[in-house]
Amino acid sequence: MNNEVNKEARRSAGDLLQSVLEGNVSAAEAIEKWPLDSNDKLVDRVYGLLYHLRDDEDIRSKDKRYADWQFNEFRSLLEDLRR
Repeated sequence: MNNEVNKEARRSAGDLLQSVLEGNVSAAEAIEKWPLDSNDKLVDRVYGLLYHLRDDEDIRSKDKRYADWQFNEFRSLLEDLRR
């Protein structure tokens, strides 16, 4: 993996992540539509973290601090994707 910045993949990933954060798309749906093979470390990192978002629903429902932290992390990553 290299340090390439794939602007098209970041735009697509950012749009999907924003839809997830707004509740319009589930994390599972975003994973299915994710721009794979982007060669962009940030896009690949967010993709991996989406699995945690998908799988951690039970934890978020019991732990508001964890839920807040997780969504704040994704908001920060969205800002990074938009740069």
